[in-house]
Amino acid sequence: MKNISDYYSKATQSVFIVAGILMLVTFPYFFTKFEMSTYILLSVVVLLAIAAGLSASGSALAKKMNVAIAIFACAVSSYRAITIFFNGSEEPLAIFSFWVLQILSLLFFFAIYFSIRAANK
Repeated sequence: MKNISDYYSKATQSVFIVAGILMLVTFPYFFTKFEMSTYILLSVVVLLAIAAGLSASGSALAKKMNVAIAIFACAVSSYRAITIFFNGSEEPLAIFSFWVLQILSLLFFFAIYFSIRAANK
């Protein structure tokens, strides 16, 4: 059973790393679409890196933290994508922001699944 849990922990770790890289690369382009400060956004990226690193430890606390982070991140990115979509802006930056947030929502959706599977094993 340890190998199955390790698989899901590694999958969660990979999703968090990919999401963090996507956020680091794209957030400067559409930073104005968020009401948060730069420090908060960078803290979120650092938190994802920490969560990815801790998911390899296999501790129950790290697994529960990963579930909470994935749920929160999926909710925030989905909410922002929906508000951008219904804002109706046709500017290229808004469209780009929408699609990046949709990709992040999808990544965090998978992270929810993998982290819950890792926590249950």
